[in-house]
Amino acid sequence: MDVANSARSISVRVSLFAALRRYAPEDTDGVVDMTLLAGSTVAAVREALGIPAETEIIVGVDGDQAGEDRALHDGARVVLFNALSGGSGSGG
Repeated sequence: MDVANSARSISVRVSLFAALRRYAPEDTDGVVDMTLLAGSTVAAVREALGIPAETEIIVGVDGDQAGEDRALHDGARVVLFNALSGGSGSGG
């Protein structure tokens, strides 16, 4: 099915940060415009970009933190960050 020509498609803008930028196409500066089937979730974005399921990510949709099960709407703004870990915990 040609998603781009489907009346049941949505367009979303995905911004990838930190280590996740490597999953963006070259020359996009980490910002990817995508066309998806209506009803698609953040998980579909992850899959389309080839981000492995075992990679921990933090998701934002339209300025709110969200899970990968969040359904997207036409014009949604999605941000993906890699989960941070570490820190010495010594407090300085």
